[in-house]
Amino acid sequence: MKKALFLVVGAVVLIVGVIVLILPIPFGLPIIAAGTGFLVMGSDTIAEWIKRRRKNNDVFDEKLRNLQQKAPEEVCEPLEKTNPKTNQNTSTA
Repeated sequence: MKKALFLVVGAVVLIVGVIVLILPIPFGLPIIAAGTGFLVMGSDTIAEWIKRRRKNNDVFDEKLRNLQQKAPEEVCEPLEKTNPKTNQNTSTA
């Protein structure tokens, strides 16, 4: 139930962030970071997908690192889970 709530909130916040991104106010990127953080908290599959994208795409990784610097700590923590450079050994045997 809690993960489903995070997924719904994350999707809504991410969509709002994309909408706000095209407006002339500078709040789009932090809102996108918050939405992505909620999605990561709600789904390990999404977290792994983002982690693979970050590993294979340096530009995407750099953008997320920049977002992490601007976002609140509550958002940064789940996004750090997707950082391939800090979490090399996340698999369990």
